[in-house]
Amino acid sequence: MMAFLGWSLILTGTLQGQLIINEFLASNRRGLIDEDRQRVDWIEIANTSTQPVSTEGWSLTDDPERPKKWILPSRVLRAGEHLVIFASGKNRQPQGGPWHTNFKLAAQGEYLGLYAPHTEEAISDFSPSYPPQFSDISYGFVWREESFSLIDPNTEGRLKVPDNADMDWIQSDFNDGAWTTSLPSMGYDTGTKDEQFAGHALQLKASQPELYWAFEETQGTLAANQGSLGSAARGLYQGQPRLTQEGPRPPAFPILHDDNLA
Repeated sequence: MMAFLGWSLILTGTLQGQLIINEFLASNRRGLIDEDRQRVDWIEIANTSTQPVSTEGWSLTDDPERPKKWILPSRVLRAGEHLVIFASGKNRQPQGGPWHTNFKLAAQGEYLGLYAPHTEEAISDFSPSYPPQFSDISYGFVWREESFSLIDPNTEGRLKVPDNADMDWIQSDFNDGAWTTSLPSMGYDTGTKDEQFAGHALQLKASQPELYWAFEETQGTLAANQGSLGSAARGLYQGQPRLTQEGPRPPAFPILHDDNLA
């Protein structure tokens, strides 16, 4: 029984043929075992086309000056099918059995290429060299990927502008039925008009926060607090704030002043 352990890393290289080097492992300590019960390097070939492809005449090499160093026997790979070839140096091509190249892979990095029949131009390769490899971590291409949306744009969410509340809301069984409903995304904006934002911002201001800085000063370093704590919570600007530049204003931000400055 063969066993496989490992993670995968992804890189960019030559990738233009029906057959490609999908991935390889250059330092096998705990992974795939060959028919001799040995853990050796391996190379995985993949048929990325929509048609069957024969491997006859294709070749693998670790030397760009010798593109036909190890020629693959004949086998038909179905569309999307993968083939693992051991890079053990054992040079085996049994009919119906596992294949072994006549070279091994260098964990410190070297050239690796796949060539089509009757050509000396690599169809898929890692050139001039793949980087140093980690043990039991394969390296290769991503040639097919899928994406999933976890939250639909029309998924309803709930929000609340809190006062000094307890932390019950972080529990998974918390009942948020009394919270305001909203559609994604909830967070910060930089000027886009959003009718929902206006209501939430007004709710925040109506809660009479202790701290509220409008950042409207046109000179100096003082930031006046307009919250309930008044002048006791004034702030000081540090760095180089843009005190005289136009900031968020109505109608995009209805609760701010018409002459609000950044």
